[in-house]
Amino acid sequence: MFKENSKPYSWDLPIFKELRLEPFNAPPSTETYVGEVDNEYWTIKIWVDCMPAQFWKFEIYSKEAKAVTYKFRTGSGGFTEYWKVAKMFAEGMLEFEAVE
Repeated sequence: MFKENSKPYSWDLPIFKELRLEPFNAPPSTETYVGEVDNEYWTIKIWVDCMPAQFWKFEIYSKEAKAVTYKFRTGSGGFTEYWKVAKMFAEGMLEFEAVE
């Protein structure tokens, strides 16, 4: 079992700084709240689960709808690649529909 805490990947640090997110120091196999990014239209809350690979969870709140409009989890990978997807959902550039 992994015993050391995990930190953001080095390539994710510039986007953390740009978004004013504090780098996390997450215990293994524990969902850790990273923070939120906010503008006049939406708020995106972010969590990470490190095993030590990093898995992300995003919750997107629309200020216009006054509701959480999307929640999604990712496979393993860096924040930078998944942040682009979260932002696309928040900006209405990406949608999905469950098909049964």
